[in-house]
Amino acid sequence: MRHQITAKQHNSKMCFVCGLKNSFGLHAYFYEVEGDQLVALFTPCDEHQGYPGRLHGGLAATILDETIGRSVMIKQDEI
Repeated sequence: MRHQITAKQHNSKMCFVCGLKNSFGLHAYFYEVEGDQLVALFTPCDEHQGYPGRLHGGLAATILDETIGRSVMIKQDEI
């Protein structure tokens, strides 16, 4: 699926989800796309699995939680 990126949200240093210097983290990137939607991208490592070959459910919930929290920033410039 292709999306037109309208903005990239910031990354921090040590956040577990988006921190680029957190060696235990997910190193996720968040992009605002057309239609006021948010896309999260990350590449799971072997250490992120629960059942062999499957992403741990807690990490899936963590990505969802971060995405929901960041979604409110999409229209922040227009308030």
